[in-house]
Amino acid sequence: METGVSAARNGIRSNPLFGGALAMAAALALGLLLAGTGTAETAGSFTDNCAGGCWVKASSGPLLVFSLTLHNNSVGGDWESTVNWANFTFTSVSGFNGSVDLAALTDTASSGVAVYNESGATAGFQPGEDVVVGNTGSATWFEPVAGTYRLNISFSGEGFRLRAAPSGTSAYLVIRTSGGVGDGNQWTAGLAANQLNATYGNLTSGGTSGTITADITAPTSSVDAINPYWRTSPTTITVAFEGVNVILWNRRRSSTEKLRMPDSVPMDIAP
Repeated sequence: METGVSAARNGIRSNPLFGGALAMAAALALGLLLAGTGTAETAGSFTDNCAGGCWVKASSGPLLVFSLTLHNNSVGGDWESTVNWANFTFTSVSGFNGSVDLAALTDTASSGVAVYNESGATAGFQPGEDVVVGNTGSATWFEPVAGTYRLNISFSGEGFRLRAAPSGTSAYLVIRTSGGVGDGNQWTAGLAANQLNATYGNLTSGGTSGTITADITAPTSSVDAINPYWRTSPTTITVAFEGVNVILWNRRRSSTEKLRMPDSVPMDIAP
Protein backbone atom coordinates (compact mmCIF):
# COMPACT_ATOMS: atom_id res chain seq x y z
CA MET A 1 0.00 0.00 0.00
CA GLU A 2 1.38 3.42 -1.04
CA THR A 3 1.84 6.15 1.49
CA GLY A 4 0.56 9.63 0.76
CA VAL A 5 4.04 10.86 -0.06
CA SER A 6 4.87 8.00 -2.43
CA ALA A 7 1.51 8.30 -4.12
CA ALA A 8 2.08 12.01 -4.64
CA ARG A 9 5.49 11.32 -6.15
CA ASN A 10 4.09 8.72 -8.49
CA GLY A 11 1.36 11.14 -9.46
CA ILE A 12 3.94 13.76 -10.37
CA ARG A 13 5.91 11.26 -12.42
CA SER A 14 2.87 10.15 -14.34
CA ASN A 15 1.43 13.62 -14.94
CA PRO A 16 2.22 14.52 -18.60
CA LEU A 17 1.54 18.21 -18.07
CA PHE A 18 4.15 18.43 -15.35
CA GLY A 19 6.69 16.54 -17.44
CA GLY A 20 6.12 18.86 -20.39
CA ALA A 21 6.60 21.92 -18.19
CA LEU A 22 9.88 20.55 -16.91
CA ALA A 23 11.12 19.93 -20.45
CA MET A 24 10.19 23.46 -21.54
CA ALA A 25 11.91 25.00 -18.53
CA ALA A 26 15.06 23.00 -19.21
CA ALA A 27 15.08 24.00 -22.87
CA LEU A 28 14.58 27.68 -21.97
CA ALA A 29 17.44 27.59 -19.46
CA LEU A 30 19.73 25.95 -22.00
CA GLY A 31 18.78 28.50 -24.64
CA LEU A 32 19.54 31.39 -22.32
CA LEU A 33 22.86 29.82 -21.44
CA LEU A 34 23.83 29.39 -25.08
CA ALA A 35 22.67 32.91 -25.95
CA GLY A 36 25.00 34.32 -23.35
CA THR A 37 28.01 32.51 -24.76
CA GLY A 38 29.44 32.80 -28.27
CA THR A 39 32.22 31.23 -30.23
CA ALA A 40 35.58 32.94 -30.29
CA GLU A 41 36.49 33.68 -33.89
CA THR A 42 38.44 36.20 -35.90
CA ALA A 43 35.93 38.86 -36.93
CA GLY A 44 36.12 42.39 -38.28
CA SER A 45 35.30 44.92 -40.97
CA PHE A 46 36.95 46.68 -43.92
CA THR A 47 36.93 50.46 -44.50
CA ASP A 48 38.03 51.83 -47.88
CA ASN A 49 39.94 55.12 -47.73
CA CYS A 50 40.07 55.34 -51.55
CA ALA A 51 36.37 54.80 -52.22
CA GLY A 52 36.29 57.98 -54.30
CA GLY A 53 39.69 57.33 -55.84
CA CYS A 54 43.19 58.19 -54.65
CA TRP A 55 46.03 59.94 -56.49
CA VAL A 56 49.74 59.64 -55.76
CA LYS A 57 52.93 61.21 -57.03
CA ALA A 58 56.25 59.46 -57.65
CA SER A 59 58.26 58.70 -54.49
CA SER A 60 55.14 59.52 -52.50
CA GLY A 61 54.68 59.82 -48.79
CA PRO A 62 52.48 57.30 -46.96
CA LEU A 63 49.02 56.86 -48.50
CA LEU A 64 46.34 55.17 -46.40
CA VAL A 65 44.45 52.77 -48.69
CA PHE A 66 42.17 50.92 -46.26
CA SER A 67 41.78 50.11 -42.59
CA LEU A 68 40.68 47.03 -40.67
CA THR A 69 38.78 46.63 -37.42
CA LEU A 70 39.65 43.20 -35.99
CA HIS A 71 38.44 41.44 -32.85
CA ASN A 72 37.48 38.05 -31.30
CA ASN A 73 33.71 38.25 -31.80
CA SER A 74 33.25 39.65 -28.26
CA VAL A 75 34.52 36.44 -26.67
CA GLY A 76 37.55 35.99 -24.44
CA GLY A 77 39.85 38.68 -23.11
CA ASP A 78 41.62 41.59 -24.74
CA TRP A 79 44.98 40.88 -26.37
CA GLU A 80 44.74 37.08 -26.02
CA SER A 81 44.69 36.47 -29.80
CA THR A 82 47.45 37.29 -32.29
CA VAL A 83 47.42 37.94 -36.03
CA ASN A 84 49.62 35.34 -37.76
CA TRP A 85 49.63 36.38 -41.42
CA ALA A 86 47.74 38.28 -44.12
CA ASN A 87 47.71 37.89 -47.89
CA PHE A 88 47.07 41.23 -49.64
CA THR A 89 46.09 41.53 -53.32
CA PHE A 90 47.01 44.39 -55.66
CA THR A 91 45.21 44.34 -59.00
CA SER A 92 46.24 46.32 -62.05
CA VAL A 93 43.58 48.50 -63.65
CA SER A 94 46.04 49.96 -66.14
CA GLY A 95 49.82 49.43 -66.39
CA PHE A 96 50.50 48.60 -62.72
CA ASN A 97 53.39 46.38 -61.61
CA GLY A 98 53.76 45.93 -57.85
CA SER A 99 57.52 45.44 -57.84
CA VAL A 100 58.09 48.49 -60.08
CA ASP A 101 55.46 51.06 -59.11
CA LEU A 102 55.75 50.67 -55.34
CA ALA A 103 58.83 51.36 -53.21
CA ALA A 104 61.06 48.52 -52.04
CA LEU A 105 59.64 46.25 -49.35
CA THR A 106 61.14 46.74 -45.87
CA ASP A 107 60.16 46.25 -42.23
CA THR A 108 60.03 50.02 -41.70
CA ALA A 109 57.78 52.93 -42.59
CA SER A 110 59.72 53.42 -45.85
CA SER A 111 58.25 50.20 -47.28
CA GLY A 112 56.18 50.28 -50.47
CA VAL A 113 53.55 48.34 -48.53
CA ALA A 114 53.27 48.67 -44.76
CA VAL A 115 50.78 47.55 -42.13
CA TYR A 116 50.41 49.92 -39.19
CA ASN A 117 48.92 48.81 -35.87
CA GLU A 118 46.77 51.49 -34.22
CA SER A 119 48.67 52.85 -31.21
CA GLY A 120 45.58 54.20 -29.47
CA ALA A 121 47.23 57.53 -28.66
CA THR A 122 45.27 59.39 -31.36
CA ALA A 123 42.29 58.08 -33.27
CA GLY A 124 42.84 57.56 -37.01
CA PHE A 125 46.00 56.91 -39.00
CA GLN A 126 48.98 58.78 -37.55
CA PRO A 127 52.29 57.84 -39.27
CA GLY A 128 54.29 59.28 -36.40
CA GLU A 129 52.34 57.44 -33.69
CA ASP A 130 51.01 54.17 -35.09
CA VAL A 131 53.43 51.24 -35.20
CA VAL A 132 54.59 49.40 -38.33
CA VAL A 133 54.11 45.63 -37.87
CA GLY A 134 54.86 42.66 -40.09
CA ASN A 135 57.91 41.00 -41.58
CA THR A 136 57.36 42.79 -44.89
CA GLY A 137 61.06 42.98 -45.74
CA SER A 138 61.20 39.21 -46.21
CA ALA A 139 58.01 39.10 -48.31
CA THR A 140 58.11 38.80 -52.11
CA TRP A 141 55.67 39.75 -54.84
CA PHE A 142 53.77 36.84 -56.36
CA GLU A 143 51.83 37.15 -59.64
CA PRO A 144 49.47 34.14 -59.91
CA VAL A 145 47.56 35.77 -62.78
CA ALA A 146 48.78 38.48 -65.13
CA GLY A 147 48.06 41.85 -63.54
CA THR A 148 47.28 40.42 -60.09
CA TYR A 149 50.02 40.82 -57.48
CA ARG A 150 49.87 39.19 -54.06
CA LEU A 151 51.94 39.87 -50.99
CA ASN A 152 51.88 37.51 -48.03
CA ILE A 153 53.07 39.24 -44.85
CA SER A 154 53.91 37.27 -41.72
CA PHE A 155 53.32 38.85 -38.32
CA SER A 156 55.17 36.17 -36.37
CA GLY A 157 56.87 37.65 -33.32
CA GLU A 158 55.38 41.09 -34.01
CA GLY A 159 52.94 41.15 -31.09
CA PHE A 160 50.04 42.16 -33.35
CA ARG A 161 47.28 41.37 -30.83
CA LEU A 162 43.52 41.91 -30.97
CA ARG A 163 40.83 43.08 -28.59
CA ALA A 164 37.93 40.82 -27.67
CA ALA A 165 35.24 43.21 -28.96
CA PRO A 166 35.18 45.91 -31.67
CA SER A 167 36.98 48.95 -30.31
CA GLY A 168 38.06 51.25 -33.11
CA THR A 169 40.45 50.55 -35.96
CA SER A 170 43.08 47.85 -35.47
CA ALA A 171 45.28 48.22 -38.54
CA TYR A 172 45.96 50.33 -41.62
CA LEU A 173 47.29 49.28 -45.03
CA VAL A 174 49.57 52.03 -46.32
CA ILE A 175 51.55 52.32 -49.56
CA ARG A 176 54.39 54.44 -50.93
CA THR A 177 55.19 54.72 -54.63
CA SER A 178 58.65 54.33 -56.13
CA GLY A 179 60.49 56.96 -58.15
CA GLY A 180 59.80 54.88 -61.26
CA VAL A 181 56.01 54.62 -61.00
CA GLY A 182 54.41 55.00 -64.41
CA ASP A 183 52.34 58.11 -65.04
CA GLY A 184 48.66 57.19 -65.27
CA ASN A 185 49.14 53.66 -63.91
CA GLN A 186 46.12 52.54 -61.92
CA TRP A 187 45.46 49.75 -59.43
CA THR A 188 43.41 48.60 -56.45
CA ALA A 189 44.43 46.98 -53.18
CA GLY A 190 42.42 44.51 -51.15
CA LEU A 191 42.14 41.71 -48.65
CA ALA A 192 39.98 38.78 -49.76
CA ALA A 193 37.90 36.60 -47.43
CA ASN A 194 39.93 34.02 -45.48
CA GLN A 195 43.19 35.82 -46.33
CA LEU A 196 44.00 36.99 -42.79
CA ASN A 197 44.69 34.44 -40.06
CA ALA A 198 44.75 34.92 -36.30
CA THR A 199 44.53 32.74 -33.19
CA TYR A 200 40.81 32.02 -33.66
CA GLY A 201 40.95 31.28 -37.38
CA ASN A 202 40.58 33.20 -40.63
CA LEU A 203 38.80 36.50 -41.13
CA THR A 204 35.85 35.45 -43.30
CA SER A 205 35.19 38.91 -44.72
CA GLY A 206 37.30 41.33 -46.74
CA GLY A 207 37.15 44.12 -49.29
CA THR A 208 38.80 45.94 -52.20
CA SER A 209 39.79 49.59 -52.38
CA GLY A 210 38.81 52.15 -54.96
CA THR A 211 41.20 52.92 -57.80
CA ILE A 212 44.61 54.44 -57.05
CA THR A 213 46.09 56.54 -59.87
CA ALA A 214 49.70 57.65 -60.31
CA ASP A 215 49.81 61.28 -61.43
CA ILE A 216 53.42 62.33 -61.84
CA THR A 217 53.02 65.08 -64.48
CA ALA A 218 54.02 68.55 -63.25
CA PRO A 219 51.20 71.13 -63.32
CA THR A 220 51.09 73.27 -66.49
CA SER A 221 49.11 76.30 -67.64
CA SER A 222 48.82 78.24 -70.88
CA VAL A 223 48.28 81.48 -68.95
CA ASP A 224 51.27 83.61 -67.92
CA ALA A 225 50.62 83.94 -64.20
CA ILE A 226 53.59 86.25 -63.71
CA ASN A 227 52.60 88.77 -66.40
CA PRO A 228 48.82 88.59 -66.70
CA TYR A 229 46.99 90.44 -69.42
CA TRP A 230 43.70 92.32 -69.18
CA ARG A 231 40.66 92.60 -71.39
CA THR A 232 38.55 95.76 -71.29
CA SER A 233 35.72 94.38 -73.42
CA PRO A 234 33.77 91.12 -73.29
CA THR A 235 35.87 88.30 -74.61
CA THR A 236 36.46 84.59 -74.27
CA ILE A 237 39.71 83.46 -72.68
CA THR A 238 40.66 79.82 -73.24
CA VAL A 239 42.76 78.32 -70.45
CA ALA A 240 44.42 74.91 -70.57
CA PHE A 241 45.47 73.64 -67.19
CA GLU A 242 46.23 70.44 -65.32
CA GLY A 243 46.61 70.03 -61.60
CA VAL A 244 46.33 73.76 -60.79
CA ASN A 245 43.61 76.10 -59.59
CA VAL A 246 42.68 78.91 -62.01
CA ILE A 247 40.94 82.14 -61.00
CA LEU A 248 39.93 84.94 -63.36
CA TRP A 249 39.39 88.39 -61.90
CA ASN A 250 36.92 90.89 -63.32
CA ARG A 251 38.16 94.47 -62.84
CA ARG A 252 35.49 96.85 -61.60
CA ARG A 253 37.48 100.07 -61.96
CA SER A 254 39.06 101.79 -64.98
CA SER A 255 41.88 100.15 -66.92
CA THR A 256 44.32 102.86 -65.79
CA GLU A 257 44.12 101.78 -62.15
CA LYS A 258 46.08 98.96 -60.66
CA LEU A 259 44.33 95.73 -59.71
CA ARG A 260 43.06 95.97 -56.16
CA MET A 261 41.81 92.72 -54.63
CA PRO A 262 38.78 94.22 -52.81
CA ASP A 263 37.73 95.95 -56.04
CA SER A 264 38.01 92.84 -58.21
CA VAL A 265 35.50 90.02 -58.42
CA PRO A 266 36.61 86.36 -58.75
CA MET A 267 34.91 84.56 -61.63
CA ASP A 268 34.25 80.86 -61.59
CA ILE A 269 35.88 78.81 -64.29
CA ALA A 270 34.79 75.30 -65.16
CA PRO A 271 37.53 72.65 -65.43
